[in-house]
Amino acid sequence: MRTTPALRAAVLSAVLVAGAVTTAEPAVAAVNPTMSAAYSVSASAVNTRRSIVFTITNTNPQNTRFYDWSWSLPSGLSLALNQVPLSWTCLSMTADDEPIESGRTALPTETIYVEGNTVIGEASCTLTVPITSSVEGFYSTCGPDITGLTALTFTACGFIRYEDRHPHRAATPR
Repeated sequence: MRTTPALRAAVLSAVLVAGAVTTAEPAVAAVNPTMSAAYSVSASAVNTRRSIVFTITNTNPQNTRFYDWSWSLPSGLSLALNQVPLSWTCLSMTADDEPIESGRTALPTETIYVEGNTVIGEASCTLTVPITSSVEGFYSTCGPDITGLTALTFTACGFIRYEDRHPHRAATPR
């Protein structure tokens, strides 16, 4: 069977289009910035102020991303804001113990509300929350403890144990 010029042109076009499709660059999914939690110590005496530090790492410092989340303290932990205020190094962050957006209902437990944007050139930043406990206990903060987490991927949990002072540690030297 003889091919006609029109048929050869159609076949050539199909081959070129197929070649272009197979050599196209694969789509790359955007990687979310990450967030981790760490307490300032692993163990503490009750009624002692400590901190939990949330670190946001911008996995692509050339992009900006809006983030929004809240953290309700585990039962037994309390905010120590009367001793030290919330602090952060993030250039575009707001954090408070009251809802940031007007009209948003406050949660019934002690909660920190956070929103902000990653900033071009800012590789990482932190939010430091002062906490304390008047009772013995072991507390953890992990991804499921963060409510409404948007645009951040939680990567590491924080743990702290509060315990009563032991008599031999509180004894006065003779």
